[in-house]
Amino acid sequence: MAAFTNFNYKVEVLSPVYIGGAKENDYALGEDYFFDRETKEYCFFKKREVVKRFTAQQFSQYANKLAAGLLPEAAQLVAQVCGQSPKLIFKKLFCPFEVQDNIKRHIADGLGKTYLPGSTIKGALRSIIGKYIMQKTGKNEFREVDLFGKIDNNFMRLLQVADVALDTKGGIYPFKIYSGDVADNLLLNGTQLQYAGEGMWKHSRVGGHGEYFDEKGFVTFCECLPPTTRGNLRLNWADDLKNLFGPRYSTHNLAISSQVEGHNWMAIAGEQMNNYLTQEKAFYEKFYNEDFDDVFRILEELERHNNDQGAVVLRLGQGSGYHAITGNWKYADHTQTGRADNRGIPINAIKYKTRKMAFHEKNNAELEFFLPGFVKINISE
Repeated sequence: MAAFTNFNYKVEVLSPVYIGGAKENDYALGEDYFFDRETKEYCFFKKREVVKRFTAQQFSQYANKLAAGLLPEAAQLVAQVCGQSPKLIFKKLFCPFEVQDNIKRHIADGLGKTYLPGSTIKGALRSIIGKYIMQKTGKNEFREVDLFGKIDNNFMRLLQVADVALDTKGGIYPFKIYSGDVADNLLLNGTQLQYAGEGMWKHSRVGGHGEYFDEKGFVTFCECLPPTTRGNLRLNWADDLKNLFGPRYSTHNLAISSQVEGHNWMAIAGEQMNNYLTQEKAFYEKFYNEDFDDVFRILEELERHNNDQGAVVLRLGQGSGYHAITGNWKYADHTQTGRADNRGIPINAIKYKTRKMAFHEKNNAELEFFLPGFVKINISE
């Protein structure tokens, strides 16, 4: 049985991070929370205790409202009861934007506390290590068995990533889609695809693109780990990786084992993140929208964090999208990724053209935008 050595890190959330759990666990208006328009807070209440406080008539009205899908009216009934007994509210989260139906819930443990799953971080590291192996071996496909071995001798089994406990009550952030290459702007130049589009905001599920940002229209609300949230991360690498692999394992992975174990993976991850941010900057330059000029400042700040001594930035969860996980090794350019298709029929649009944006309100009522999902990992002294 393999022995493992622990490596400790500090984790800092740089932008809202949403890691989804089961859809049935999402928060529902009237069943889990109501919105206080005066304080601009989402109020999460103790459901069983609230129901006990209802009179028979109130309970009948409440049940009928929920059954009919009249969620705001059901929430009003709850708010009235909680107004009389404030202790029925166990959590309040400020957010100046009101949602009408549900909030996607961040994954939580059995006690209801949000955390950062080790499996999510390990997935990001798997992509990073896989790309590194591809670069070293000249492979151009990300096949699990080729890069990491079969299930009984898989390289990633020799890395353990613990869950990250966090001291936070979370935050509510709306997410909106920013899209490049909308409308009919695909040009053919021989066999070379060229895109001449403008970045647009998506305001409805079908079509509905607009030049200017609108806080309403096709917005998803998520419970997130807010910026500045901190926690401790532990990675465990198996000792003597080369001997643990044995003769069954492919030789190219044996050669790079010492280059990724311990803290060594951080140099590889840092280089790949810098490449990713450069490619994303090119995307926003290609599909520029002056209404979202702030994105370049955000990307530059992320580059500074990623280049700090003893630190690296990863992108996780909602908003990381195709390019942060797969496209960053498959495509050298995030604006030239082929034509999108609809059930096998090519359409006049670039593949992987959308980006998720989170937004909030500053103290001076100005909007603040985030590229969601970024965390900074520092070596813990």
